[in-house]
Amino acid sequence: MEPSVPCTPQKVQEFLFSLRRRFPQSLRVFSLGRSAMGREIWAAALGNPRSSALFLGSPGAEEDSAVRILLWFCEALAASLHQNVCLAEVETACALESRGVLIVAQPNPDGAAIRLLGQEGCGAMAERIGALCGEDYSRWQANARGIDLRRQFPAGWQPPRSTRAKRQPLFPSPSGFGGYRPFSEPEAGALAALAFDRRIRHLLCLRAGGETIRFCTAAGALERSRLMASLLGACAGYRVSARPVEPGGPAAWFIDGLRRPAFEIFAGPIPSKDSPALRSRLLEALVVGVLL
Repeated sequence: MEPSVPCTPQKVQEFLFSLRRRFPQSLRVFSLGRSAMGREIWAAALGNPRSSALFLGSPGAEEDSAVRILLWFCEALAASLHQNVCLAEVETACALESRGVLIVAQPNPDGAAIRLLGQEGCGAMAERIGALCGEDYSRWQANARGIDLRRQFPAGWQPPRSTRAKRQPLFPSPSGFGGYRPFSEPEAGALAALAFDRRIRHLLCLRAGGETIRFCTAAGALERSRLMASLLGACAGYRVSARPVEPGGPAAWFIDGLRRPAFEIFAGPIPSKDSPALRSRLLEALVVGVLL
């Protein structure tokens, strides 16, 4: 997707469908379900679906760079399979005979539409959403109901009035309110259903930020996570941080609930073509994320 094109749900859908037309034998595009406002939550699948790595854009709506990186990676991987050429010196056609890739670039389409389109993106909920954000739509990070999907998963989730959640909003808000119970929102439920229905080996959640890979060192975390994080960091040139992943988020749930490795990758924008070394390192790290 071109940098000048906004990452609205409509544009993301159009881009994925264009990739499916270009690479019909390599790429499958399907809907995980619908958002609170009825928008489709799109996923792209490549390779063997019986054992997949899940690449997830941030459930917060403010991180366009993560969406762009995942769409860029999806296009590069589909083209590599279609042309039967190597990607980051890996024979992807051979590698994906025994493993697969699932990419959910925009798990919160309503939030993205609200932030990018303002009142136009709110539909029938415009009056309520406008009141919640004081008509400053640029700071919207939750779904259309004002539930922050980064706090919607059971691992580390806290009720609004608990002492550990005292700094969080008590009611629906542009960001920070995790809802009255985990999995109350259709977007979180769709991701959970995907995790249960598919044999997902590990999760890589892309976030906007400062070139860091975060993995959990809490009790119960899988031991191999440290090695996996080190390999990803070495490929991308990113710092590896042995800190707990965000409580209430999908990565924490994968680790604590599903007992599978999960990582948060804080990446900047896609490196420009004028920086081929940086571009190559990021692409190599994503490919390694498929192979692990």
